Amino acid sequence: LRQDCIGFSQYFVQKDSTVLDIGCSSGELLRSIRDHNQKRFASVKYLGLDIEDQFKDQWYLKRARNVSFKKQDVTKFTGYKNLSVVYSLFTLQFLPEAERLPLVRKIYKGLRHGGAFILSEKVNAKNGRFQDMLAFMYYDFKKQKFSEKEILDKEKSIRDQMRLWTEFKLFEMLRAAGFVSSHTQLFWRNHLFLGILAVKPAKYRD
Repeated sequence: LRQDCIGFSQYFVQKDSTVLDIGCSSGELLRSIRDHNQKRFASVKYLGLDIEDQFKDQWYLKRARNVSFKKQDVTKFTGYKNLSVVYSLFTLQFLPEAERLPLVRKIYKGLRHGGAFILSEKVNAKNGRFQDMLAFMYYDFKKQKFSEKEILDKEKSIRDQMRLWTEFKLFEMLRAAGFVSSHTQLFWRNHLFLGILAVKPAKYRD
């Protein structure tokens, strides 16, 4: 997923624009995107937002002349403008459900024509049987690197913070925010996790 996100950037970064990563955590992805595009688009600014204090030391190591980070509640941020690419990797699922659509509408409005919103989310399956199968397959995968206690502790730590949607509801949100179905594409899936590319169509002259 990370490499796909970096690779997609080269199709959408525009001169004299801003690339925004909401819920940027350590800032590693944003810095990698900057390094990937710097030779072609030296005039682009890269901004990462996260509400957690714990990442500040890591941000210091990822800064550059055109890379900056800010502790910020993304729902209250007022700088959604002149954006060519916006990233949201596993961020919306931690926001109150009522605040998700208004935020994505701000992102759509702030995107340049031809710009992209790239998001990933954990989702609920279509029915209980699929949910059980996919969830336990994912736990089996995690057991390759983590103990059962570590997996359970992680689940307990976030179970009251996430409000998951289905894949269908995510695409409905994008449509309601302004993205048209012909310009939204599922590009990555793993168990109950998926990645979506949503593009704001370019304007064409008559």
